[in-house]
Amino acid sequence: MLIMRYQFGQNAGVTFLVVIFSFIFSLVGAECTGRFAITPVTTLGNFAQLVFGGISKGAGMAPAVNQLNNGLTGMITLAASEQCSDMLGDLKTTHLIGASPRVQLYTQCFGALVSIFLSAGMYLVFVKAYPCINELTATTCSFPAPDVGAWRAVSVAVSSPSLPIPLSSGVTALCLGGLAIVQTIVKYRYFSPDKHKWFPNWNAVGIAMILGPLCTYPMAMDALWEYGRARLETVLACSVRDVWLLHRRRDDCG
Repeated sequence: MLIMRYQFGQNAGVTFLVVIFSFIFSLVGAECTGRFAITPVTTLGNFAQLVFGGISKGAGMAPAVNQLNNGLTGMITLAASEQCSDMLGDLKTTHLIGASPRVQLYTQCFGALVSIFLSAGMYLVFVKAYPCINELTATTCSFPAPDVGAWRAVSVAVSSPSLPIPLSSGVTALCLGGLAIVQTIVKYRYFSPDKHKWFPNWNAVGIAMILGPLCTYPMAMDALWEYGRARLETVLACSVRDVWLLHRRRDDCG
């Protein structure tokens, strides 16, 4: 909060609000990581940009100030969700080897304290060696960083006088969000747990929308292959068991 106030000129209210949003989006990231081993941190950060970009625009901030505001808040949300997901993976590993979660928590705190200074120092070294990282006018760079283009596009879009997003996109997003809420209520109120597997997971649907076909098609093929293999093993096991029982009955009758 002190860094946001004295380094970037952000008030305490915005910082407190972004902490709340970071907590909420971290839960979404943890859910995605636990179920699909994919954490859409960039998308979660872009969501925060949209929210705080709208807040900044409503407060009458200049476009440059708005872009700084939504960029900072988006990065805080991204960092929180990514660290939450990484810690889940670490805790899973330590659980498998029988380590204490409390010791793991202390280790994470110590590592975070060291990484604050180490990451800042490494960034300064890279900027010194490759100035193109911070130059928007650079046409070539050893580090293309395609996500930076998405962040800049969202930052500029939400600070523009009119949001360049089609009305149909907003309506579609609201309808899908409402459908997810209704499904969740119906799923847990009117159906038993053994029927929950027949309801689609909307986190998976959202990840499929943002990843594109290069990632989702191989994942779908792998899932179908594993499902078919498991079903085939079950059928073969049942067939072998039935044959064995049939022969045993014949031997008993003989």
